[in-house]
Amino acid sequence: MRHLDGVYTQRFNRAHRRDGPLLRGRYRAILIDAEEYLMAVARYIHHNPVDAGVVSDIGQYRWSSHYGYLNKREAPEWLNTDSILSRFGRGRSALIEYQSFMHSKVEKEIEEYYRKPYFKPVLGSKGFVQWVMERIGKKAEVDAEKPESRRVFGWEIEEIVRATAKAYGKTVVELGAKRRGEPNEARGMVMYLCRVLGGFKLTEIGKVVGLEKYSSVSTAYLRMKERVNKERRLSRRAREIENQLLKSQEQS
Repeated sequence: MRHLDGVYTQRFNRAHRRDGPLLRGRYRAILIDAEEYLMAVARYIHHNPVDAGVVSDIGQYRWSSHYGYLNKREAPEWLNTDSILSRFGRGRSALIEYQSFMHSKVEKEIEEYYRKPYFKPVLGSKGFVQWVMERIGKKAEVDAEKPESRRVFGWEIEEIVRATAKAYGKTVVELGAKRRGEPNEARGMVMYLCRVLGGFKLTEIGKVVGLEKYSSVSTAYLRMKERVNKERRLSRRAREIENQLLKSQEQS
């Protein structure tokens, strides 16, 4: 990519009789925790032309790969759309869900990450970053299992769901229920804890809380994660549930 950047800049400068850098800074690749951030980063990329004021809608930018996702037959051969589209299911309904997700608002956490003048080379949870550093530092073979699928404390997903429901004074059934116009904080909390404490995949979490769409789970999880980091009340509630799980583990 750096070579491509250099060659393109040289040819562009010759054609337009200019000199100096064309693109801001050098090319940089970052390692992403796909389970947690792939969808959010893809949405951020597609929104860049809109945020820059070049177009008013992500579908209007001719150089974006977004059009290739919606029209696979016209997409270039090198564009791998399956890694993103497969998370929305199959068929036309998957394309509709993909388009709806990409048009929704970009998470503030992702915006803040990329707006920093010097951002970290790894974007992921603390467990993911630690796994990457151990692999690079020791230069040794590690378990092929991805870090997001590891069970941090050995709790089953049902244990975390029951503990969260108890903390909120709800039944497990009520935890997965949602009525229009009524936010379900408990469900957001259980999604957050299942991911952070249990390391469960978003698809697994979606099944226990009654959310079929991967994009819905991803958005809800990241939203609750942001709230827990900012709101003391939610941070305290999360710690209380974790402590209760630890006590139950010690007694068993």
